Amino acid sequence: QQQKRLQPADVIFTIKEKQHCTFERRDSDIVHTTAVSLLNALTEECSVRVPTLDGHAIFLDCPEVICHNHEKRIKGEGLSLRHGDDDSDEGNGKGKRGDLIVRFHVLFPRSLDRNVQLKLRELLVGIE
Repeated sequence: QQQKRLQPADVIFTIKEKQHCTFERRDSDIVHTTAVSLLNALTEECSVRVPTLDGHAIFLDCPEVICHNHEKRIKGEGLSLRHGDDDSDEGNGKGKRGDLIVRFHVLFPRSLDRNVQLKLRELLVGIE
């Protein structure tokens, strides 16, 4: 109920998003960065455990060479879409969600023995 002499006005909220220790937000998608060894990134034997917002984990196999900052997308494991965009997903009553994007951080050794360097050069010559 309005009081006399007061004009109706808008209420303005300022929302500050806190940084999360595991995820980075990208609209309705979330990004999780995971570290992989150079050996696993090069030998196509990379399998990583990816946490999700609701606490369960997804195991992601990567049967290809992984480049630094390469990203893979897991559909429907991100944030709920904002109200009005949450039409039911194929009639199952579940709201639509963004994706979980896994970004790979390839760990390089800080130093290599000279013999290891020579062997690597021999093995990797001609590979682009």
